[in-house]
Amino acid sequence: MAFIDYEYYFTTYGGSIPEAVFSKWARKAENRLNMRTLGNIIITASYAESVKLCACEIADILYQYESLKGASGMILKSYSNDGESGTFNDAEMTEDAVNSRIEAVMIEYLYDTNLLYRGF
Repeated sequence: MAFIDYEYYFTTYGGSIPEAVFSKWARKAENRLNMRTLGNIIITASYAESVKLCACEIADILYQYESLKGASGMILKSYSNDGESGTFNDAEMTEDAVNSRIEAVMIEYLYDTNLLYRGF
């Protein structure tokens, strides 16, 4: 069961991933959530919105990270196109930094659901 669909992502969350590639990133976000919660997510009314919003934000993070990679798989640090140029802070674009951001998002949305609890 998918946590989010494109209609929810676009209208409720206000995301910007193109619909053509959305299902890929929604699946990746769902996989990250299942991995972190040990597959214990059963969406109930009490925390359904938190799980959905968390999945949306994780999908955005993963999509943005992947979008910054060039054909070589390396992160784009700067660009120049028709007079417009920009430089990115590459410290924020390492895989570790992305994983830390995802962990922070999970804590932000799921802190009060007991889904992050790994004890017995």
